[in-house]
Amino acid sequence: MKGGTTTIRGVLQHGERATGKGLYLIDSPGQEPKAVTALAATGAQIIMFATGIGAPQGFPFVPVIKVTANPRTAEHLSEHIDVLVNVFSDAPMEEHGKRLYSEMLAVASGHTTKAEA
Repeated sequence: MKGGTTTIRGVLQHGERATGKGLYLIDSPGQEPKAVTALAATGAQIIMFATGIGAPQGFPFVPVIKVTANPRTAEHLSEHIDVLVNVFSDAPMEEHGKRLYSEMLAVASGHTTKAEA
């Protein structure tokens, strides 16, 4: 669901690097500390982590952008959530995508994520 309709190019094992462009999945546990470790081991430079009820962990070597579509989580865990994708607003889905892309570019340019702060 989180990958949309993009073709999956392959499934990587923990620590294995992608050999081309596109969407790859990683065969790793779903718990956040293990999942972000697996993403970092595959060479991720920035991690966007979608969370529903809130997961406050970051990662010491790779910035983790926390994203939620749950307004309650964004409010109660505002010190941990970087972006609220408010699907209940009138904004088209493309606007949410642009906002996430802008956040990723900002972090790539040195903006500090809440997990880093």
